[in-house]
Order: sequence, then C-alpha cells, then structure tokens
Amino acid sequence: MPTILHTLTLVSTSPRRASLLRQLGYEPSVIHPTFDDGSAAPPLHTDVPGWTIELALKKAQSLAPDHPRNGELLLSADTVVIKDREIIGKPIDAEDARRIITLLSNCDHEVLSGVALLWDGGQQTFTDTARVSVGTILEDEINNYIDSGAWQGKAGAYNLIERLEAGWPIRYQGDPSTIMGLPMYKMIEALHTLGLHREAARAPSLPIEDPL
Repeated sequence: MPTILHTLTLVSTSPRRASLLRQLGYEPSVIHPTFDDGSAAPPLHTDVPGWTIELALKKAQSLAPDHPRNGELLLSADTVVIKDREIIGKPIDAEDARRIITLLSNCDHEVLSGVALLWDGGQQTFTDTARVSVGTILEDEINNYIDSGAWQGKAGAYNLIERLEAGWPIRYQGDPSTIMGLPMYKMIEALHTLGLHREAARAPSLPIEDPL
C-alpha cells in the first residue's frame, strides 16, 4: 500500500453511490466500468456474498492497466436482492421490473451489497446485508411506477429513499445505505483505516433504521 492514499475514484454508473459518498463528506472522481455486470449470470448454488464481491472486483479491475495510480483508491460495489433463494439484480425491461416488484410485494427480502477497494499494491473486500419488509403495493401504484421508468438500473427494481418518499409500505433492518447500494457504515471505517479521511463531516440525509 502506498504511504498516503489521497485520491478516491468510484468505479460505478450509479449516481446513488456517488451521492452517498458526497453526503458523508467524500468527493470521489467517478469513472464508468467497462465490465457490464448485467451480462454476468450467477452459477447455480452460488455463494452470494462471494458473487457480489467478484462482480465488484471485476468492475474495478476493468480499468486496468491505467488504474489504480500511485495514491489512488478505487472503490466499486455490486448489489443484489435475495428472495426465496433467487438472486435478483437489475430488471432487464419493464415486464421484468413488474415481475420483481410483484414478487417483493407483501413479503420480506434481503439486500446484499459487496464492496471492493483496490490500490497500488493491495485490495480489501467486504459485504453487508440488510433485511427489508414490503407491504401490499396496489396494482395502480405498480403500473404508475413501471410507466415512470424509475426502476431502471436498480437492483430489485427500486430505490429505498425514492420509494419511502413515495409512500410505499417499506420497513427495514440494517444499514439503509446498504439497501441503496453502498454500505456507508462499514465504508467509513474501511476508508479511515486506509488513511482516506472525509473532507468535511456532513449530516447524512439517510433514514433512521426502522426495526422490523
């Protein structure tokens, strides 16, 4: 590991992950990975935490050989929803999004995010899991949501904050930012250990944990 890590680069196409980092005082550069996680299918009987870490690593490693540079820390992540042992990633189209939202309605599921940190000479990975309970979502609400296109690019076809603000009956247990795609409680600890401190402490605009 270099003596000082002074540059944080987020390898992601997700504006939500960049927003989470900025809310908590980090100012990352953002680069889109050349690896398409949507094209990767998990093997049967897969180790889900290991699978998310593998995808996160592939995103970060897709920038080689130009990154990481000396003093640069690459950060990448992958998020999946798990319902009845089914691994659910991003919906491929509107009908798939409808299927996923209908599947998650009126029951519980888990959200697992895997994170990879790479620097010149080393790497660190970790995962975090949160549990989500969704009440009944009316058919008209589902139709309006599908028509809005807001499901695109989101694991499980939804974003926690957006759906809470829309009044969907959602409760959860765990780190809300894990559900949003980047477990910030663990992230802050990891970045601090690596010597990359926040530029400014800010009040995070994240919901308070709502025990199930």
